[in-house]
Amino acid sequence: MNTREIYDAYWTSGTRADPHWSPERILKEFESLRDCKSAIDYGCGEIRRKYGDILATRVAKYAGADVSEAVVNKNRSEGFRCEQVDVNTYKTPYESEEFEGAICCEVFEHLYDPLAAAKEIYRTLKSGGTLVAMVPNFGYHAWRIQALLRAQVPHEPENPKLNRHSGVHIRYFCTATFKRLLTDAGFADVVITAYDHSSIWDITRALGPIGIVSVLARKYLPRPFHLSCLQTLYPGVFAMRLKATATKA
Repeated sequence: MNTREIYDAYWTSGTRADPHWSPERILKEFESLRDCKSAIDYGCGEIRRKYGDILATRVAKYAGADVSEAVVNKNRSEGFRCEQVDVNTYKTPYESEEFEGAICCEVFEHLYDPLAAAKEIYRTLKSGGTLVAMVPNFGYHAWRIQALLRAQVPHEPENPKLNRHSGVHIRYFCTATFKRLLTDAGFADVVITAYDHSSIWDITRALGPIGIVSVLARKYLPRPFHLSCLQTLYPGVFAMRLKATATKA
């Protein structure tokens, strides 16, 4: 099974459960793209699953790109512009400097060559264009302790009850390596902030069965008791996921 077939199976497995983003969250996370008239969503997946359909109504020229032929065809059937990413080169059919903005939401951690993908995004952006990209943060306090005590990395498998080894993350980023990836691709003014909702109780995930505390805390404790404010102050340690905003020089 090659990479394209893996992701065709990934998107057609029926087990994906990405929550649809609210309009308020979309405005918050993509605030820096507010004035863009065109944007490429690199590694878009199923556009209707998360934020794409709403974002497409706010960007005059919204275009997706994904390695999976199945997901490209699905997006097209639902009326979205979408092109296939070349599985070997990470290139897209889009023109150089075609877009004013770019999105790459939790994609780099899935790629054999994330730098090639970042350079392709850079190529499609106009000078002065803005990229908003997200990745899981391997520096998150829970994953740091897990690596230290259990010598494990966070797999985030698609279905842990069925197969806990089926996680598709093959690259791991912290604030420093995420920023380096984008600067090596040519981007400037790279700013790394927190993305998603962290919880101080997640540290128990590194302690085996005691990790149920994290699940119960997220389910029953009010937001202030998670000390999520720490992710704003120290995203490298307390942000579960990272968001980068960068500019094409």
